[in-house]
Amino acid sequence: MKVGVLGGTFNPIHLGHLGIAELILQIFKLEKVIFVPAKLPPFKSESLNYSAGDRYKMVELSIEKYPKFEISDIEYRSDKTSYTVTTLQELLKEKNLTPSDLGFIMGADSWLNVEKWWNYSELFKLSNFLIVTRGHDPQTEEKIKLIAEKMGFCYNERKEGFFFNEEKEHENEPRHSSAAPSKGRLPRPAAVKSPEIQENISETARDLPTSNKERGNSPYMIENFKNSLGLELNIIRISPIDISSTQIRSKIEKNQSVDELVSPEILNLIQEGYTSA
Repeated sequence: MKVGVLGGTFNPIHLGHLGIAELILQIFKLEKVIFVPAKLPPFKSESLNYSAGDRYKMVELSIEKYPKFEISDIEYRSDKTSYTVTTLQELLKEKNLTPSDLGFIMGADSWLNVEKWWNYSELFKLSNFLIVTRGHDPQTEEKIKLIAEKMGFCYNERKEGFFFNEEKEHENEPRHSSAAPSKGRLPRPAAVKSPEIQENISETARDLPTSNKERGNSPYMIENFKNSLGLELNIIRISPIDISSTQIRSKIEKNQSVDELVSPEILNLIQEGYTSA
């Protein structure tokens, strides 16, 4: 796997999106993550608060400082409804990649509705899948696995490791990060500070060495499945990054601060009432 793909309406993009992309980048040692803003999503066309142009520009500004993040206009330049099957097919051609090179990033809620997606059975020939769960929810994880098995994925192995949480430069830290305000830093999954958090991630996480606890490293757990084509589906359990676009829109409507939820560039656009018309 070389390239992560993170699609969505990004209505608006927030630090949670960036934090998850960074986490996936590090855990799977990817070359980059491509953000694909949806222009005409099939399920959310009536509830978008920002125009397609606004949302594309916001993503562009949010990621421009991160050398391993890039944006694709595959869906934005089309006047047709955005379907993931078509997007993945076009990305493979445009980037000269094979399905085993791609890792499509999605949340648990999206995966639970994947059978409603257009031509969904073709998806599992086009990419690996990286499903991020918010903490340990046995019922949700069981549903994820049942759908995975229904789609032809068989359990392979379980992996555990640590997500590096320390405030120091990584390869994908913002360019000129020393001048960047602290508000612009990517949120990390919660560090291991209590038995409850450790239990929330993995039963074995309680045995973390003291040095890892002190450094603020967060455990993650991956359950890996494979299909007959050799493509992977990974269920990634982390401590949640509790930010959502719905939460941000609600705060904006109530004139509440969203300083800690979006990048400084996006905050400026929101405060200016930005619209690209």
